[in-house]
Amino acid sequence: MWVLFNEAQGYYDPARLSAATKLLDPSRLVSRNSGGEHGNDLGISDVRDAHSYPSPNYPAYNPAQVSVIGEYGGIGYVLKGHAFAGDDYKYFHYTDTPTPQSLQDQYGNFTERLRRFRDERGGLYPTHRRGNGDQRLDDL
Repeated sequence: MWVLFNEAQGYYDPARLSAATKLLDPSRLVSRNSGGEHGNDLGISDVRDAHSYPSPNYPAYNPAQVSVIGEYGGIGYVLKGHAFAGDDYKYFHYTDTPTPQSLQDQYGNFTERLRRFRDERGGLYPTHRRGNGDQRLDDL
């Protein structure tokens, strides 16, 4: 699948770019805007893509489009003594877990929620960290 934009960042001329993408690679679906409010218009995007935090929730079903969760999760657990920015740094998570087991349990709950729809929909668990906290471009 080709995803042209994420949450309307850099969003421009989606109809033309979607059509051009389909011409260049007709073997793949085109999602013109993952998780953005402008991404699900019929006739332009093959995909109805939602971002749902923390738990995965699918967008409304439409038989003309594939429904996916483009992002979900954001489960947080800071392993004391191993945090890049220090144990007291306020890492951003959509939901925090106090123990490794609770992290595993929450991830399992989210996965089970997705499994109920495995034959007709898809989901993606994004990794927001590279092991070094919230690093922004202006920090580099």
